[in-house]
Amino acid sequence: MEEVAGIYELKEVYVDMVESGLNEKIRAKTPSPTIELRADGSASLRSFPVFRQTVQGFEYTFEGFEDLETRWHILPTGCVSSGSDDATTVYGIAFDFPESKNFEHSPTLTGDKSVDGMIFTLYDGDQGQILGFIKQTQADASKTQAQP
Repeated sequence: MEEVAGIYELKEVYVDMVESGLNEKIRAKTPSPTIELRADGSASLRSFPVFRQTVQGFEYTFEGFEDLETRWHILPTGCVSSGSDDATTVYGIAFDFPESKNFEHSPTLTGDKSVDGMIFTLYDGDQGQILGFIKQTQADASKTQAQP
């Protein structure tokens, strides 16, 4: 959990299948959406874009932005393979929200040798409808704290 803990800032927004113009609406949000994962398992999501899956399934509505407090843990979200016997487990985050705030999808962690971000995927992953969060480095965090 220590490696995953940190502050993640929204950098990639591709969700116009949900609503026309939504990419720009989310990109323009001030302050920018962030997720802070703490090593003690607690988390804060700030200005987080909330989506709900419709009753028909595989369709989404944008509900707005929320500030949320929750707990988190790491879980396997699937495997990737080149087609032979080299399957590698992919990990993500599960947020423990109350039932009324439950998200249908867990973000997948990104990075080759260390965690550098997370991606929330809407619809089928091949459609490219994502929210991509990049993990702040120590230098990024220092700059953020130094700003008035």
